Amino acid sequence: MWGNNVPPNQGKKRTSLTQVPMGIRRGHRMSLAPLHRDEESLQGEDVNPMVQTCSSAVLRVKPKDQLQLSPEELKKRMPPRILYPQNPRAPKNLALYSFKEKLFKRDEQIEQTAFHLVVDGALLHVESQEAMDQEEFWRQREEEAARKRSIESVDISIEDDVQQNNGDEGRVLRNQFNYGDRASQTATQTIRERGAATRPPPTVPFSGTVNRWMIYDAYVEELNAQSRSEQEKAAGQPEEEEKGHQPSQRKDADCLSSMKWAVKLTERVVNHNTEIETYHKFKYHKEPASGDNSTTVVLPLWQFQFSKVKKKDVTGLKWNPRYPDLFAAGYGSYEFQKHGPGFVCCYSLKNTVYPEYFWRTEAAVCSLDWHPHNPSLLAVGLYDGTVMVFDVQSKNRKPTHWSTVRVNKHTDPVWDVRWDNDNSSSTLRFYSVSGDGRVTSWSLMKNKLESEEVTLLKLDNSQMSTGKDTADATALIGVAAGTCFDFNPSQPHIFLVGTVEGRIFKCSKNYSGQYLQTYEGHDMSVTGLEWNPFHPRIFISSSSDWTVKIWDHSTSVPVLSFDFEVPVADVRWAPYSSTVFAAATADGTVHIYDLEVNRRARLGSYKVTGDLCLTRLSFNPTNTILIAAEEGGKITTLKLSSTLNKPVEPEDGKTEAQLRTEKLNSVLAMVSDLFQSPLPSDGNANLPAALQAVCDADHNMASSPQASS
Repeated sequence: MWGNNVPPNQGKKRTSLTQVPMGIRRGHRMSLAPLHRDEESLQGEDVNPMVQTCSSAVLRVKPKDQLQLSPEELKKRMPPRILYPQNPRAPKNLALYSFKEKLFKRDEQIEQTAFHLVVDGALLHVESQEAMDQEEFWRQREEEAARKRSIESVDISIEDDVQQNNGDEGRVLRNQFNYGDRASQTATQTIRERGAATRPPPTVPFSGTVNRWMIYDAYVEELNAQSRSEQEKAAGQPEEEEKGHQPSQRKDADCLSSMKWAVKLTERVVNHNTEIETYHKFKYHKEPASGDNSTTVVLPLWQFQFSKVKKKDVTGLKWNPRYPDLFAAGYGSYEFQKHGPGFVCCYSLKNTVYPEYFWRTEAAVCSLDWHPHNPSLLAVGLYDGTVMVFDVQSKNRKPTHWSTVRVNKHTDPVWDVRWDNDNSSSTLRFYSVSGDGRVTSWSLMKNKLESEEVTLLKLDNSQMSTGKDTADATALIGVAAGTCFDFNPSQPHIFLVGTVEGRIFKCSKNYSGQYLQTYEGHDMSVTGLEWNPFHPRIFISSSSDWTVKIWDHSTSVPVLSFDFEVPVADVRWAPYSSTVFAAATADGTVHIYDLEVNRRARLGSYKVTGDLCLTRLSFNPTNTILIAAEEGGKITTLKLSSTLNKPVEPEDGKTEAQLRTEKLNSVLAMVSDLFQSPLPSDGNANLPAALQAVCDADHNMASSPQASS
């Protein structure tokens, strides 16, 4: 539409008309100097003489905000604007099933018509075909109804039928008692089709303006609302109002807890279906029967990897004593410059994708241990010397107890923690060993930890220096840095401590003045230390000097020694056999030994990783599986051969533990004279005289309260 009757392609200047006389016809141009084109166009029309007379009175006024365009821009043609009748809610990709071709085909012709209101009419034209058909239908319906009424009103009698049908010889008379002159037919079920469509969600257009002062006012209003709510809480609300909100909150909490359990169960089912083959290998795999017992089958199962701990090392690994599918892993670092926050994760074999629980600690995790009788308590030692206790059942993701400077916490990393297995006391207690040379006992009070120093790992400088250098050595080397320790399962007051200097000290909880015995067999740091679960005198140790040694605690010389040619990170006894142990080396290999089969060579091995070092090992207490941790946070599950868990032949009057102890004695008797006589049930009755004297001296020293150094 033109403005002021000026075409858009000729409208270089937007003009406005002023002083237009009365009687001027709309649509005519008026100017001070009329063009010939306008004069010719006015010829032949009835023009008011007033217009011709006053045509010179038109004045063109240029607006102040008129857009200035160059001649090239004025000559340029503007692209046309075309409106297409399209339905914005029509499907863009519609597929219909073709019964002819037996497949789905895309429908290219999409109906763009949108019906906003459809009302079916009920009126018909009298002379239309539809009206005639309807009248015919009603006429037939009335005739049918009249015919049915006439049939029902007739009284049927046998005599009337005989008289009326005398002339009809072909009709057969029927008995009125077993014949009824009524026709019947099953009604046809009427099929109706009904369509339904989901109503589209309602759309509401919204527009608004936001500027800086509106945002400021909104923040001020929110701040005032928060301050008012805090004042109301401080003033106290009516009890009726609080009671009114409690049922809804409890209902929401119950709903969330049930939903959480359902989601966890669904996640486990999906994970089980995804890794069904691996679960079958874990439960039902059996190695082929062969007469050669020199080899064992090590079958890899699952790998546990948490995205938040990919660049951290696994520094602690422990299975739960009650739930055989649950184990805890601590994450930190063995490099001094890379220490940062740590993690504690609890994994389950039922869900290998994501940990069941995890906590973040301010310092790197160095060790952890489950309580043997309260499986929900987990003790953790950190790199900054802090020890803490987590409760898995607690909904709070913070530790229940932790040590501080006020309770004399460690000053160096806590490399190992162990719970006290004594269940007679009502107070829970665990022990820790640190690089500061202290073995400390921690008691769990109501809301704090109380520490008690058990022993201080002093170095025996007489063996490290001579004469005049003794004073200097004492000043430089005062205490030994502890790396690991373990308690004797049959004599809980006796425990072993491994140090960075390579020494192993046998200590007692009842007497901390001096060591019961010192074992010097390693040249470098002791990385693993554990008592045999069946034999009360045997323990095993691993070191960074490439060796694993088996000891009898009554003598300072190792009974057996194994050289691996690479540093050994950890060593563990199998919980189901007295002669089976596993070692993890720095080349990423797990070595399996069975002393009953071969005392010198390994029974089997498995390369867990190629370029990373293994850090920790742990046997499952129920199943013949082993988990191995490596640098980088990955944990691998290995299934061991069932030949390692051979049942012992029962004997009269002897338990399974005694039989397994005698089996280890028979193996070690071939390399040492200390095991020639069998070990009795009490552990000290029939030992050799020298060993009996050592054991009695240890017991008397540990039980005597007045013993001095």
